Amino acid sequence: MPITKNAYLRYRIIDEFLSRGNRITLNDLHKKCNKRLEDEGYTPIQYRQFHNDIIYMMNAYPNGYDAPIKYEFLGHEKIYYYEDPDFSILNQKITSKQYDAFEKALHFIKQNIGILNLQEYEPIIENIEKSFKMDNLNDLVVLYDQNKDLKGTQYFNILYNAITAKKVLKITYKPYSGNISIFTIHPYIIKQYNNRWYLVGWEEKSQSLYNLAFDRIEKVKEDFKTKYRTTSIDFQEYYEECIGVTMYDNTKAEEILFWVSENRCPYINTKPIHPYQTEIKNKNTLVKYDDILQKLPEGKLYKMKLKLNNELITELLSFGEDLVVLYPKSLQESLLMKYKTMVELYNKITN
Repeated sequence: MPITKNAYLRYRIIDEFLSRGNRITLNDLHKKCNKRLEDEGYTPIQYRQFHNDIIYMMNAYPNGYDAPIKYEFLGHEKIYYYEDPDFSILNQKITSKQYDAFEKALHFIKQNIGILNLQEYEPIIENIEKSFKMDNLNDLVVLYDQNKDLKGTQYFNILYNAITAKKVLKITYKPYSGNISIFTIHPYIIKQYNNRWYLVGWEEKSQSLYNLAFDRIEKVKEDFKTKYRTTSIDFQEYYEECIGVTMYDNTKAEEILFWVSENRCPYINTKPIHPYQTEIKNKNTLVKYDDILQKLPEGKLYKMKLKLNNELITELLSFGEDLVVLYPKSLQESLLMKYKTMVELYNKITN
């Protein structure tokens, strides 16, 4: 399991108080760890989590740091320390596997440095290249589908730093249709969808989550008066039931049943519309829709449970005649209206 930023900070704090020959009780170490976490703007942890951190640090790589944590009794108390006073998790040698992973990460950053507006880090990357003798970072290995002229990427670094530093922002925003607005945003996460970047955060006036496309941002400045509002939302989980970034308040995921043509089935099997997508093989379910399937060419039935939004509709439309939604009816009607409008437009220019 990958180490989160919060967990790594805790390990570093514990390491700091145990290194250089320091000796301390677990209770005192727990208190000092929580004090430092609060100073850094993080929530204190329970003793059980703290104890689990100690165990993790003692585990052998790759499931820990192989830290030589020992204890001895002083009266009735256990005093903890590093058996090797020179040990630190920051001093460990990098393995060949870690080196390869590090090189690949740098390669990705260097290839996308312009898109992510990270030019200020180029000298640092060049120094790392020289120090570690990485001669192949300039080689093009993976070609990404990118729009180098995409507007708004210059804000990536500013917004990223605001999220990590927990700063409230005043964002001047101009939608494609409508007037310029100024939003007070508590930024939480940056999300990419369909080669576009979005900032997701809490909007002060509406008291709800907003997503703002980078290419429609006109100006960003820090709001020093408003206190940052933290969130407990797990955004990985939050976006599991949708495609894209648009989430409507109080909407629930709906089961979507759809037919895919035989020619397109291999494509949709190897590149699903969504991870929740599954093929329907149950005979009773197939019999239930036999009348409808008789009217369609050879194909297969699939289902997935998602929240309906514009991005989902756009994705389904991209399959053209190779995909037909059977239910929900509301989604079926939305798609039908789009197709009818498209037919009307083509009729106008071809008749």
